[in-house]
Amino acid sequence: MTRQHRTYSPQFGTRRAAGLTLLELLMSLVITGVIGVAIASMLFAASKGTSTNSDMRSLVIKQKVVGGRFDAAVRGSSMVLASGSNYLVLWMNDSRANGAPDLSELRRIEYDSTTHRITSYRMPASWTQTQIDANEVNYTLADNFNTRTTSVKGSASFPAEVWSNSVYGWTFTLDSAVPDTALISYRLLVQNGSQQATLVSAVALRN
Repeated sequence: MTRQHRTYSPQFGTRRAAGLTLLELLMSLVITGVIGVAIASMLFAASKGTSTNSDMRSLVIKQKVVGGRFDAAVRGSSMVLASGSNYLVLWMNDSRANGAPDLSELRRIEYDSTTHRITSYRMPASWTQTQIDANEVNYTLADNFNTRTTSVKGSASFPAEVWSNSVYGWTFTLDSAVPDTALISYRLLVQNGSQQATLVSAVALRN
């Protein structure tokens, strides 16, 4: 037969069993579990907040990139040759000084709502004059430039440059029927991760 050792507490004048009881052990485990859950929740919230901030920063960068490219393309052009709900054809300049648009002077900007992609098409800027001359196509202002540029887009002489894969809406309006004095107002809905933002702006053609 074993004896249970007890200790005397001078403060309370009572005796108690040495060590922890089963109830005290269970209570300590519960408290430890609650503290662990609280710490895990705080770490998850901090991680989620960091991820959200990162998405927002990336979203702002994407907005600036695609908006800046579109603005620069319009400002560097002298005339709108064709436009539709999802495309814009610009006459950048009359570099050949012949009073008529040539393929090397055109840019087509197009939005695909299925792939969420904005793409620019133009003759490679890195081409030499010899390459440009060998692939040049001459047009008149009476041509249908939607049809003309659609027929050559994606070719070696009119390749694609993807501006963004994260655009979930693109609309624009021309405030003038005169193609060389138009102010183009546009609205872009850009998405990154769970974050979305709308860019609203207006840009004028070069005069």
